[in-house]
Amino acid sequence: MGRLLRRLHSIEASDHPLPEGISANGVRLLREGLEGLYDHLKDVPDTDLDPGVTPKWWIKEVRELAYDTEDLFDEVMQSGAGDGVAVGRSSPLGTTIIGIISKRKQRLPQIALDFSHLMARLDDARERCKSFQLAPETAIKPDHGQASTSRHTPDLPLDLPVSAVSISNAHVNTAGCSLVGVEQPMKKLVHLLAFGEDNQKQLKVIPISGSAGVGKTTVARTIYHQYGGEFQCRAFVRVSRNPDMRRLLTSILSQTKAPWTHAFSHAQDLIDSIIEHLQGKSYFIVVDDLWASSEWDIISRAFPYGDRCSRILTTTQVEDVALACSRYESEYIFEMRPLNYGESQKLFFNNVFGSECEGACPKEFEVVADRIIRKCGGLPLSIVSIASLLLPSKWNPAMWEKVESSLPSTLRTDPTSQGMKDVIILIYNKLPLHLKACLLYLGMYPEGRTIMKDDLVKQWVAESLVSDTDYGCFDELVRRGMIQPVDTNYDGEVLSCTVNHMVMDLIRYKSIEENFIIVVKYFESTLLLPDKVRRLSLQFGGSKSAKIPESIRVSQVRSLLFCGSSRCVPSIPDYGILRVLILHIWADQDQMSFDLTRINELFRLRYLMVECNITINLPDKIKGLQYLETLQLDGRLSAVPSDIGHLENLRHLCLPSEANVRDLDRLTNLQDLHLTLSTAHPIENLEVTMKCMGSILHKLNNLKSIILASAGSFPINTSSLSISCDGLSNVSPVLAHLERLELLPQVCIFPSLPKWFKTLDKLCTLKIAIRELSNSDMDIVKGLPALSALWLYIQTAPTETIVFGKSGFSALKYFKLRCSEPLLKFEADAMPNLRKLKLVFSVQEVQQHRVVPICIEHLAGLKEISAKIGGAGAAGTESALRISVSNDPKNPKINCQLVNWNFYAEDRIIAIPDQAAIIIEERGEILEENTEYEYKGEDGDRQADSGYGFFLSLIY
Repeated sequence: MGRLLRRLHSIEASDHPLPEGISANGVRLLREGLEGLYDHLKDVPDTDLDPGVTPKWWIKEVRELAYDTEDLFDEVMQSGAGDGVAVGRSSPLGTTIIGIISKRKQRLPQIALDFSHLMARLDDARERCKSFQLAPETAIKPDHGQASTSRHTPDLPLDLPVSAVSISNAHVNTAGCSLVGVEQPMKKLVHLLAFGEDNQKQLKVIPISGSAGVGKTTVARTIYHQYGGEFQCRAFVRVSRNPDMRRLLTSILSQTKAPWTHAFSHAQDLIDSIIEHLQGKSYFIVVDDLWASSEWDIISRAFPYGDRCSRILTTTQVEDVALACSRYESEYIFEMRPLNYGESQKLFFNNVFGSECEGACPKEFEVVADRIIRKCGGLPLSIVSIASLLLPSKWNPAMWEKVESSLPSTLRTDPTSQGMKDVIILIYNKLPLHLKACLLYLGMYPEGRTIMKDDLVKQWVAESLVSDTDYGCFDELVRRGMIQPVDTNYDGEVLSCTVNHMVMDLIRYKSIEENFIIVVKYFESTLLLPDKVRRLSLQFGGSKSAKIPESIRVSQVRSLLFCGSSRCVPSIPDYGILRVLILHIWADQDQMSFDLTRINELFRLRYLMVECNITINLPDKIKGLQYLETLQLDGRLSAVPSDIGHLENLRHLCLPSEANVRDLDRLTNLQDLHLTLSTAHPIENLEVTMKCMGSILHKLNNLKSIILASAGSFPINTSSLSISCDGLSNVSPVLAHLERLELLPQVCIFPSLPKWFKTLDKLCTLKIAIRELSNSDMDIVKGLPALSALWLYIQTAPTETIVFGKSGFSALKYFKLRCSEPLLKFEADAMPNLRKLKLVFSVQEVQQHRVVPICIEHLAGLKEISAKIGGAGAAGTESALRISVSNDPKNPKINCQLVNWNFYAEDRIIAIPDQAAIIIEERGEILEENTEYEYKGEDGDRQADSGYGFFLSLIY
């Protein structure tokens, strides 16, 4: 509502012409009335604990009033002589835009009538507010945090009390807190899985069985991350209820880095492709959240038997499914049991006190803590969720008593089912209004989907649910156990999440009750619909004939998410007031296209994401989308709109084309720029593009992220991509806010680093390829004070040892080095905070005498090292590396893989037995990096820079 209140204030203070029947004084009265209602939202008691006194129906009324007010004044600003008319008159769409303007003018009398109705509804809401009873002092009221109650807090969300806005932006760190009690289960599981044992080389399937919230997925994911790197192929997929088998099989195909297959083959074709790719390879697959043995029957057909020590791990709550996975040999079923009392204590205190009490409980809380812990029944999800209730007042004994007394009695009688559901309801009731709105918004996504934090937060911003790119709300939902982390980076920061099926059930129920989201699935025959649908999620899966019910009124829809066939996409212009539009479209014919030429009519649009495997047709001109903040397109474009540089409010831009790069220099508010460049054109085109980039970057002084990726696989001779950096030499010093820079080797390989790199004081993430690493280049990189993650690709074989000394790299935590020979050495006290080291190189037998000791023991903070080694001398190099690590007293985890391709150096290819193999492996390197640091979810959603990128997250 904050954005709405500021807008009303701006309108009443401006000279903007208002329609007849609406005066500046009337706007002022409306604003003041809404501010008064807004202030009362802070004191709203719990919305479910005591239905006799709760005004949840009033909250819904105020929300609907705010929505309708925002919609009306959007229309007011676009009518008459507003900015929208100016845009329309200058548009080449001509008569189409003129017709839209004419219709708006015809609406002017109705606008005045609608305004009077809003004032009447405002008076009704104020009268009802007077009758409220506040919640009793003994109730646990929603936690609104520590923020100021100033009415003028910037970017106040539409659905929250003012005091709840400023949750800390510090990223939640999951390291350690959720892994209590998994040590013994993991030991037993590892024993059952028998990794690498010579006498158990045949394919082995181990199901994990257990109740909801007991920690099955946590254990499976931990084992996957610890041991998955030892296999040639790996994949982690979630099944969930009502799965789309084509999406799931496609995800497996992608994660195992299989060659390209038709994007939307039939399930059997996908199974055949997986079998062909995995045959003769070692693989590790995790199939999470199975619900039916029939689903396992289909999935299991994709995994060939063999003698390469391949392993499959499944998780399920259903005993019959576990038996089916184990081939009805119960001795191979691992039953996940609740934590014992000591483990429950440790997990509970870690989540409440962190390191403050070193895992112990202060004496004044011991008795009540004992009662709470025993009620949790050893379920990690219950323990983490209930601990979150205490965090705002963890040193207040009275609060502990209130929490303990509020716990549902079902925790004692049925801790694994109804009790867990009741705990989730309790936690939801405790959320402040803005966090409830953020949580309910996840109901837009299909169950089991991996949801990227960056995408979700941008959608919240577009819907005015949170302030500008505030990650605090996401992290707070993780901390309270309402969403589960999936991918984390090297520092424990959560990058993506999923939603437990019990939480999703609550979200679905509350969304219908509060008219927050309506979900339409292709297999549902009946649906209860409200008068006004505010958010609509169309989940049509593989159906080619699904459609929305005719009774749905789409004219009030603010957010639309569509997942399905191009044949089932509704008419987008009918959704005239959209703020958020997310389209995941698939088609089974490459020659098809998707028409978005009328997208200009959605002038309120703030967030547009389109992912598809066909051509996207955009309008020639797009500047009618004057409020657009995020434009993210993943698919082929017929053309980039010529006036894309006129989108003044654009902050996040992701395009699968470098066309019209010169016009981007007008996007002065741009923060994130991601362009996918084609490597199919002559190399001169890339050089021209890079020069254009250099000419515009000095004007985009708000950029925080730059990513230049490739639309295709690596060219076989990347030395031809070594470009002059002249075009990028005059950027300094305006990129003062840049935090992330990724220039992948398919796009360019620098002869030397531009000097302006040394001015990037805020740069945290750097991916770069360089022809030859000089001392001056090393000085630039190691001098970056904030650099915490570095990918360094050195093309030319080093002639002498690359030495990393004790100076510089003070913040570096993740380092990946690709070079053609392992001539590197870490001196004492080098990279003091490095946690993970990845090495990729090739060794020929004649070169083995040149290999120098890497001195891993000098990396004081190192926890994990992994290496991929190719060439005839790979085995000897692997042995030397393992010996070096074994002598390290820190005992870091090591994972080495011998690969069947060789690194290329300079203008020659040393040895490549299979051209396709190197392309797949190189592509896989990018995807693997994304798994471990950025972007991709474990189930294959958001595969960057691969042939699968445009459809992996499209099918549900």
